[in-house]
Amino acid sequence: MKADAALNSQAPIREFKSDSRSLLGSEQLHRTLFDGLPGMAYLGRADRARTIELASAGRHALLGLKPELKSFQLAPLIHPDEREQVLELVKSAVAENRPFAIEYRLRHARGDWRTVWDQGQPFRHGQQIAVQGQLMDVTHRLQLEQARLDTEHQLLQSQKFSALKQLVGGVAHEFNNLIHGLLNSAEVVAIDLPEEHPHHETLKQICLESSNRAHDLAHKIRALEHRPQPERNPLRLQPVIEECLQILRTIIPAKVELETQINPDCPKIRADHAQLHQVMLDLCLHAWQGLADRRGRIKITLENCPFARVPGGVASRLRPGPYVCLTVQDNSPGFDQSECEKYFHPFHMRRAVGKKNGLELFLVRETIQAHQGEIVAESEPGKGLAFHIYLPVAADSR
Repeated sequence: MKADAALNSQAPIREFKSDSRSLLGSEQLHRTLFDGLPGMAYLGRADRARTIELASAGRHALLGLKPELKSFQLAPLIHPDEREQVLELVKSAVAENRPFAIEYRLRHARGDWRTVWDQGQPFRHGQQIAVQGQLMDVTHRLQLEQARLDTEHQLLQSQKFSALKQLVGGVAHEFNNLIHGLLNSAEVVAIDLPEEHPHHETLKQICLESSNRAHDLAHKIRALEHRPQPERNPLRLQPVIEECLQILRTIIPAKVELETQINPDCPKIRADHAQLHQVMLDLCLHAWQGLADRRGRIKITLENCPFARVPGGVASRLRPGPYVCLTVQDNSPGFDQSECEKYFHPFHMRRAVGKKNGLELFLVRETIQAHQGEIVAESEPGKGLAFHIYLPVAADSR
């Protein structure tokens, strides 16, 4: 009786082992494990097109590919700026039979870009060489990292700007007092000095030009202490450009041509109308100054700019998403690109000798960055100077 019981107790164990061997050898289990991997596991050919013959169910979430799609080519989905680098790296890894890992962007079926981490390894199956690997979506992680860097950058800029305001506020106050004393004394002397006196014109220059320009500079410096934050409301740039053109045509001589290339379908941005109006005027007047009384052209361009078209150095300082690009370009003699960054430094002398200082361009950059955008200067000897402004499209832009 006991022997029979012991014998019968082994039956469930034998059944379990039998079921386990059957389960481990089943295609259903392999597919379940394969599809359960995070991201998109894949098995593909070692060809230039990176043909994927087998992909896990994660392909739908990662790339928006339909479940019934059995095979597809990965290479056309790689971002054009990164495609050649990715294909060469995989080709080299296959040739040397070693693992590879690379980060790049892939196009989702909706048209947006996903940043992925591709980790794979070539292997031989008979006479064939295949590539197996896994694609992980790291877009969200990069966005969080970029947001953290943006916050740190904004905090650093805020601290620098606060320190600058405290420094220049006191200097400007004393400077303004000195200018008032100089201006009043010069005006008193000018009143008592006959107009035919040889020094009368010199005093006039002191009163009307040098002192007034210095007073204007002191006023702008002190304004930094009380500079308001932008009131960012949904706004189309097209009317702002037209308003600026009306003012510029009364200031800039007729020998300077004002040309526009405006995309009427550009969406709204969130911006302060008055501050962007001032930005436009400052950049156009700076362009006029660079022409140095010669005949020339100032061209204003407004166009849509997907994030993929934003230059890499600028894109690293921006949040992913759609942008509009506002460009002010002149056909002045231009200069070396290495000089461009200096134009945004406070008190850097502007293009024409004896003209205004560069405080306006410093404030232009501060204004654009306060709108979560970025500005970059581009120049080359003989090809003029262009300022490109990238501003994010409003979520409720349509």
